[in-house]
Amino acid sequence: MSLTTDLAFRSRPFEEPEIIQHKLMHMDYALYAAAGLPHPRAGDGARAARW
Repeated sequence: MSLTTDLAFRSRPFEEPEIIQHKLMHMDYALYAAAGLPHPRAGDGARAARW
C-alpha cells in the first residue's frame, strides 16, 4: 500500500516543513446555517479532521 500523493488541495497551509507548497488560485467559500441555530461554542470543530 502506497501512502504518497502527487497532488493535494487544502483550504489552509500544511504545517509539515517537508511538504512543498505553491498557491495555485484564490477560492472564495462561505458557511451557511439555518436561522435560529445557537452559535457554536469556542473550540467546536477545531482540528476535528486531524488524525
